[in-house]
Amino acid sequence: MKIKKITTGYVVQIIDSETGELESQEFVAGDQTDFEDEDGDTIDNPVNDSYFPYDMVQPVENISKLKFSGKYKGKEVDFTFDDIFGDDDGMPCVEINKKSIPVSSIDNCHLVN
Repeated sequence: MKIKKITTGYVVQIIDSETGELESQEFVAGDQTDFEDEDGDTIDNPVNDSYFPYDMVQPVENISKLKFSGKYKGKEVDFTFDDIFGDDDGMPCVEINKKSIPVSSIDNCHLVN
């Protein structure tokens, strides 16, 4: 059975007032924790007070510099976040060989460090 662990707390965010950019964030857990089953009904703690970390994804310093790689029609393709645009339907696309290609059509598309 899958359960939801709901922890009350708050988020602390550090924002650069000059750039308006989010620099970091952390979740600070409070004392109240509730559990729900798959139907959303409240249940007693079924995990014996197991602790799981509250890791939060940190903001990217410069999102436009994110690099992606994958294969389109058997050929390697590389692009940056800035290369992605929305087509008329809002589908994320990149330009390959002067054609708009949906990002979802790129095989093994992944973030490159």
